[in-house]
Amino acid sequence: QDIIAGTFAGVSAAGVIMPMIFLKNKIQGGEKSGNQDPIKKIKEKFTIRMLYRGFGTFAGSFAPTIAFQTMVNGMLPDEF
Repeated sequence: QDIIAGTFAGVSAAGVIMPMIFLKNKIQGGEKSGNQDPIKKIKEKFTIRMLYRGFGTFAGSFAPTIAFQTMVNGMLPDEF
């Protein structure tokens, strides 16, 4: 039961985190075409698909970790 809840939590967390990772990478790395404002470049060619590029890979690696943590947390006694 805990492992299923952890899996759903991991996948949903990945869905929330992906757009933030995309924006962070664009702001830090900028565009390869020079010193132009990266936010301005994003606005010009923005699509929702851009935010979730690589979601399957990220969720596939993130969800098992959260599921394992949730399972172990459920197994620990309340004294901890």
